[in-house]
Amino acid sequence: EMAASTNNMPEICGRICPQDRLCEGNCVIEKDFNSVTIGSVEKYIADTAWQEGWVKPITPPVELDQSVGIIGAGPAGLAAAEELRKVGYQVHIYDRHDRAGGLLVYGIPGFKLEKEVVGRRTGRLEQSGITFHLDFEVGREASLADLRDKHDALLVATGVYRARGLKVPGVGLG
Repeated sequence: EMAASTNNMPEICGRICPQDRLCEGNCVIEKDFNSVTIGSVEKYIADTAWQEGWVKPITPPVELDQSVGIIGAGPAGLAAAEELRKVGYQVHIYDRHDRAGGLLVYGIPGFKLEKEVVGRRTGRLEQSGITFHLDFEVGREASLADLRDKHDALLVATGVYRARGLKVPGVGLG
Protein backbone atom coordinates (compact mmCIF):
# COMPACT_ATOMS: atom_id res chain seq x y z
CA GLU A 1 0.00 0.00 0.00
CA MET A 2 2.78 2.45 0.92
CA ALA A 3 4.85 1.61 -2.18
CA ALA A 4 1.85 2.35 -4.40
CA SER A 5 0.80 5.52 -2.56
CA THR A 6 3.16 7.70 -4.61
CA ASN A 7 3.74 5.44 -7.60
CA ASN A 8 1.09 3.77 -9.76
CA MET A 9 3.53 1.11 -10.98
CA PRO A 10 6.20 0.43 -8.35
CA GLU A 11 7.03 -3.06 -9.65
CA ILE A 12 7.66 -1.58 -13.10
CA CYS A 13 9.71 1.39 -11.92
CA GLY A 14 11.75 -0.94 -9.70
CA ARG A 15 12.73 -2.84 -12.85
CA ILE A 16 13.31 -0.11 -15.42
CA CYS A 17 14.36 3.07 -13.62
CA PRO A 18 18.15 3.56 -13.78
CA GLN A 19 18.58 3.92 -10.01
CA ASP A 20 22.18 2.73 -10.23
CA ARG A 21 23.10 5.85 -12.22
CA LEU A 22 20.68 8.27 -10.58
CA CYS A 23 19.77 7.75 -6.91
CA GLU A 24 22.30 5.10 -5.93
CA GLY A 25 25.07 6.50 -8.12
CA ASN A 26 24.68 9.99 -6.64
CA CYS A 27 24.26 8.87 -3.04
CA VAL A 28 26.45 11.01 -0.78
CA ILE A 29 27.37 8.07 1.47
CA GLU A 30 28.34 5.83 -1.49
CA LYS A 31 31.99 6.85 -1.08
CA ASP A 32 32.26 5.19 2.34
CA PHE A 33 29.40 2.67 2.32
CA ASN A 34 27.35 0.80 -0.21
CA SER A 35 24.15 2.71 -0.94
CA VAL A 36 20.78 1.02 -0.61
CA THR A 37 19.79 -0.72 -3.85
CA ILE A 38 16.55 1.22 -4.17
CA GLY A 39 15.34 -0.49 -7.36
CA SER A 40 15.84 -3.99 -5.97
CA VAL A 41 14.03 -3.09 -2.76
CA GLU A 42 11.12 -1.49 -4.63
CA LYS A 43 10.83 -4.49 -6.98
CA TYR A 44 10.93 -6.96 -4.06
CA ILE A 45 8.29 -5.11 -2.04
CA ALA A 46 5.93 -4.76 -5.01
CA ASP A 47 6.40 -8.35 -6.20
CA THR A 48 5.80 -9.63 -2.68
CA ALA A 49 2.59 -7.57 -2.47
CA TRP A 50 1.32 -9.21 -5.67
CA GLN A 51 2.34 -12.71 -4.55
CA GLU A 52 0.67 -12.30 -1.16
CA GLY A 53 -2.55 -10.97 -2.70
CA TRP A 54 -2.21 -7.55 -1.08
CA VAL A 55 -2.75 -5.72 -4.39
CA LYS A 56 -6.50 -5.46 -4.86
CA PRO A 57 -8.70 -3.96 -7.57
CA ILE A 58 -9.69 -0.35 -7.04
CA THR A 59 -12.97 0.16 -5.21
CA PRO A 60 -13.97 3.81 -5.57
CA PRO A 61 -15.88 5.37 -2.67
CA VAL A 62 -18.67 6.39 -5.09
CA GLU A 63 -19.56 5.68 -8.72
CA LEU A 64 -19.74 8.93 -10.69
CA ASP A 65 -21.85 9.36 -13.81
CA GLN A 66 -19.11 11.20 -15.66
CA SER A 67 -16.84 9.30 -18.02
CA VAL A 68 -13.34 10.03 -19.20
CA GLY A 69 -11.89 8.70 -22.41
CA ILE A 70 -8.14 8.18 -22.52
CA ILE A 71 -6.44 7.83 -25.88
CA GLY A 72 -3.31 5.77 -25.29
CA ALA A 73 -2.71 2.80 -23.01
CA GLY A 74 0.91 3.61 -22.21
CA PRO A 75 2.26 4.53 -18.77
CA ALA A 76 0.69 8.02 -18.74
CA GLY A 77 -2.73 6.76 -19.85
CA LEU A 78 -2.67 3.86 -17.40
CA ALA A 79 -1.61 6.04 -14.46
CA ALA A 80 -4.26 8.66 -15.28
CA ALA A 81 -6.90 5.94 -15.59
CA GLU A 82 -6.01 4.57 -12.17
CA GLU A 83 -6.19 7.97 -10.49
CA LEU A 84 -9.51 8.81 -12.18
CA ARG A 85 -10.99 5.44 -11.24
CA LYS A 86 -9.95 5.88 -7.60
CA VAL A 87 -12.38 8.79 -7.33
CA GLY A 88 -15.15 7.00 -9.22
CA TYR A 89 -15.04 8.17 -12.83
CA GLN A 90 -16.08 5.74 -15.57
CA VAL A 91 -12.87 5.29 -17.55
CA HIS A 92 -12.40 4.03 -21.10
CA ILE A 93 -8.93 3.59 -22.57
CA TYR A 94 -8.49 3.49 -26.35
CA ASP A 95 -5.31 2.15 -27.94
CA ARG A 96 -4.36 1.21 -31.48
CA HIS A 97 -2.28 -1.76 -30.37
CA ASP A 98 -3.47 -5.24 -29.39
CA ARG A 99 -2.11 -4.96 -25.83
CA ALA A 100 -2.11 -2.22 -23.23
CA GLY A 101 1.22 -0.92 -21.96
CA GLY A 102 2.61 1.22 -24.76
CA LEU A 103 6.39 1.43 -24.60
CA LEU A 104 6.36 -0.82 -21.52
CA VAL A 105 5.28 -3.65 -23.85
CA TYR A 106 6.54 -2.56 -27.26
CA GLY A 107 9.72 -0.66 -26.39
CA ILE A 108 11.37 -2.31 -23.37
CA PRO A 109 12.88 -5.77 -23.91
CA GLY A 110 11.45 -8.70 -21.95
CA PHE A 111 14.68 -9.35 -20.04
CA LYS A 112 14.42 -5.84 -18.54
CA LEU A 113 10.63 -5.83 -18.00
CA GLU A 114 8.67 -9.06 -18.19
CA LYS A 115 5.46 -8.64 -20.18
CA GLU A 116 3.47 -10.57 -17.53
CA VAL A 117 4.30 -7.79 -15.05
CA VAL A 118 2.64 -5.22 -17.31
CA GLY A 119 -0.26 -7.60 -18.01
CA ARG A 120 -0.81 -8.11 -14.29
CA ARG A 121 -0.99 -4.35 -13.78
CA THR A 122 -3.43 -3.77 -16.67
CA GLY A 123 -5.48 -6.77 -15.51
CA ARG A 124 -5.93 -5.06 -12.14
CA LEU A 125 -7.21 -1.96 -13.91
CA GLU A 126 -9.73 -4.06 -15.86
CA GLN A 127 -10.86 -5.73 -12.61
CA SER A 128 -11.29 -2.21 -11.21
CA GLY A 129 -13.89 -1.39 -13.85
CA ILE A 130 -11.72 0.38 -16.42
CA THR A 131 -12.74 -0.54 -19.97
CA PHE A 132 -10.02 -1.15 -22.55
CA HIS A 133 -10.74 -0.70 -26.26
CA LEU A 134 -7.71 -2.27 -27.94
CA ASP A 135 -7.02 -2.40 -31.68
CA PHE A 136 -8.92 0.89 -31.69
CA GLU A 137 -7.43 3.58 -33.86
CA VAL A 138 -8.82 7.08 -33.52
CA GLY A 139 -9.74 8.20 -37.00
CA ARG A 140 -10.55 4.65 -38.10
CA GLU A 141 -12.93 3.19 -35.48
CA ALA A 142 -14.16 6.60 -34.34
CA SER A 143 -13.21 10.22 -34.80
CA LEU A 144 -11.83 12.42 -32.08
CA ALA A 145 -15.14 14.32 -32.18
CA ASP A 146 -17.05 11.05 -31.69
CA LEU A 147 -15.04 10.27 -28.56
CA ARG A 148 -15.45 13.84 -27.31
CA ASP A 149 -19.21 13.51 -27.68
CA LYS A 150 -19.23 10.14 -25.89
CA HIS A 151 -17.21 11.25 -22.83
CA ASP A 152 -17.28 14.19 -20.45
CA ALA A 153 -13.54 14.64 -20.87
CA LEU A 154 -10.74 13.26 -23.04
CA LEU A 155 -7.07 12.80 -22.25
CA VAL A 156 -4.73 12.40 -25.20
CA ALA A 157 -1.78 10.31 -23.97
CA THR A 158 -0.46 8.97 -27.25
CA GLY A 159 3.09 8.38 -26.13
CA VAL A 160 6.62 8.91 -27.30
CA TYR A 161 7.11 6.49 -30.15
CA ARG A 162 9.06 9.10 -32.13
CA ALA A 163 11.54 11.65 -30.86
CA ARG A 164 10.76 15.25 -31.64
CA GLY A 165 13.59 17.74 -31.89
CA LEU A 166 13.31 21.06 -30.16
CA LYS A 167 13.47 24.22 -32.24
CA VAL A 168 15.05 26.62 -29.76
CA PRO A 169 18.25 28.63 -29.77
CA GLY A 170 21.22 26.62 -28.54
CA VAL A 171 20.05 23.16 -29.64
CA GLY A 172 23.09 21.12 -30.60
CA LEU A 173 25.65 23.14 -28.66
CA GLY A 174 28.18 21.26 -26.60
